Amino acid sequence: MKVFYKRGISLLLIVASLLCMSIQGYAAENYVLKERSSVKVVQDNNDVLSKRIQEENIRYDYRISEPNENGMCDAALTFEIPEICESIQVRGKLERVTDSEGKAFLMGPLEGTVTIDGIKYQVLVGVTKDLETGKMNAGVSMTASESIDEQIMFAFGDRIDRKVESQEEPEQQDTVRPRAFSTVATTTAVLKNTSKTGVTAYGSYEKSSSRFKVKLKSHIKEVKSYYMGIRTDVKDVAISKYTIGMRRKGTSAYSYIAGMEEVSGKNGSSGVLKSIFSDLLSLAGIPTSTIDSMLGTAKGSITVTQTTTHACVETKVSAGNSVNFDSNQFPVIFQLQRASGTTSAKAQDYDFYASIQYHLTGYIPQKGTVSFYSDTNNATKTVSVTV
Repeated sequence: MKVFYKRGISLLLIVASLLCMSIQGYAAENYVLKERSSVKVVQDNNDVLSKRIQEENIRYDYRISEPNENGMCDAALTFEIPEICESIQVRGKLERVTDSEGKAFLMGPLEGTVTIDGIKYQVLVGVTKDLETGKMNAGVSMTASESIDEQIMFAFGDRIDRKVESQEEPEQQDTVRPRAFSTVATTTAVLKNTSKTGVTAYGSYEKSSSRFKVKLKSHIKEVKSYYMGIRTDVKDVAISKYTIGMRRKGTSAYSYIAGMEEVSGKNGSSGVLKSIFSDLLSLAGIPTSTIDSMLGTAKGSITVTQTTTHACVETKVSAGNSVNFDSNQFPVIFQLQRASGTTSAKAQDYDFYASIQYHLTGYIPQKGTVSFYSDTNNATKTVSVTV
């Protein structure tokens, strides 16, 4: 994959910033700040948009809500590229983080979609706002739904210097105690619009208890090596979000997903991920020492979807924290149960799946420290399970 470096593009940036510089002072009111800056397209393999983004006036504005007690803020960003697209809207949550020098920032991914020339693009924007200076920059990743080899990345906004500490973790040995789970299937998925593996999911079944275990493996080292090989500005890679789920298939209902009791009722909760998942991990036979090495003191939030046909756990890792599942894969266990009226064991098809969102920390001379985000496709596999 080639990297296309385009000349700097003069832009009129209309920035909707906020009056106060402290986290407590942010509100919906804003004022307009005008300045001259530049955007640099750093990767566009098919050269689709970079040929058309030339001496154009890109406009953007954003709003940040009053933060809650956990330092989380709702954020919305709109930007437009005249003659290409009128409006790209992304939304999400930003989080207050402090670097090793004590400087405070708001950070996080905003998500949306846009259609250009009949092609739908997923848009991920990594926003970083310096709470001391009020400056903001954004790293944009656009992946086309109809392409397997195009990922367009560019950055705009102010120069921000944020101290980034390497969060490389030492290799850990897999210390999961042997159980009666038998491996059923393994599946992988690539980073969207690339050929690079980004996530692996393992499915195994314990017939005596009708428990199905799905383990997620990350590929942080490989992803970091991949992006550093094609983009000199990438300095670090971490997991931003990960999802594990299971879905029943077919119209016949011989069995169903009885639930994930250990995480039910914790939708949207915040806290230490280790405590949130401690019971669930214990079910998988993972000792405390391994839980410590996998999750450490990382914080985040968890959202649980749970019905008889579909169960899913989505975990967002707090900005500035790190989890690593390269060596110790993260498991979720789904309790299956025979459907009412089914008197003997029967086979039922289920899909199990997993995905990861990676946070790329880059350094661009004109913009300083910039965040990009990159999603994997779903690693999905259909299996036949007898309950």
